[in-house]
Amino acid sequence: MAIAKDPELASKIPAKFAQHFRSWTDGAIPLRQISRYLQKNLPAIAHGLYPYIESGAIEIFPAHESQGENGSAWETLTDHTIHKVVCLDDDYAIGKQIELFLTNQNPNCEVVVLQDPLQP
Repeated sequence: MAIAKDPELASKIPAKFAQHFRSWTDGAIPLRQISRYLQKNLPAIAHGLYPYIESGAIEIFPAHESQGENGSAWETLTDHTIHKVVCLDDDYAIGKQIELFLTNQNPNCEVVVLQDPLQP
């Protein structure tokens, strides 16, 4: 969230509200946290902000996500990590079901299905 840079639009916000609001407009504090701080539910916060958003005095931006050189940490982890799973079971069909489930959940997963290697 940010207060409009246009002084005419920014003047529509009450001074007391703007004073407190400016410290929350760095983009790091989501509306949910503001609602907890003010001890108001989200609909009440949204209802209070809506006229200012509609007039352009307050702008809403998507939440900032920390991005590394290769994107977010989660993307880097899942894109470059290959999980290797060995399924050891007497029933080969169960092992294949587990393989199908795991590879559908994570395409970077390698599954090896073995029956009991100690049986003759």
